Amino acid sequence: KKKKKKKKKKKKEFFGDYYPINKDLWSLQLNEGFSLYEDEKEWLADDVEKWQRQVDALIAFLLSAKRNPLIRFPKKSPLGAKLANDINKVITNETDLFGWEDSEKRPLLLIFDRKDDPVTPLLTQWTYQAMVHELLTISNSRVTLPSKAKQRHEEKVEFGKETIDV
Repeated sequence: KKKKKKKKKKKKEFFGDYYPINKDLWSLQLNEGFSLYEDEKEWLADDVEKWQRQVDALIAFLLSAKRNPLIRFPKKSPLGAKLANDINKVITNETDLFGWEDSEKRPLLLIFDRKDDPVTPLLTQWTYQAMVHELLTISNSRVTLPSKAKQRHEEKVEFGKETIDV
């Protein structure tokens, strides 16, 4: 007699729409977001996609870190208000996904507007990793170093082999 094996069905959903750099730093790897500083009525379809990508990636991080935050943003920042409202809409509509935390111990998500910080881009980089990223660009924990003109291939150097806990 053959015994029937019961298959266990287990379904898990992973949220990882962002790129970890270190265990305490991650990136959305979005470039050219300057057009989002225009009036929202002036946004093109590409700008709307960029915006939604930012919202989706932040939601993915919050879900993967199992965080249901209180959200704060500068009063005079229309983009900060829009981002906070868009994130809050998803959290409110997806109560099954964000229902794991006690309301008294909720973390704080602070949204800053780059327009309010004109000095930081002018500062020199503080770490070697930041300098390498500034000069050569780190993409997916990798830096591509251009070889001599005679060689046709490029040398790739990989950074960040440490374990990243989210």
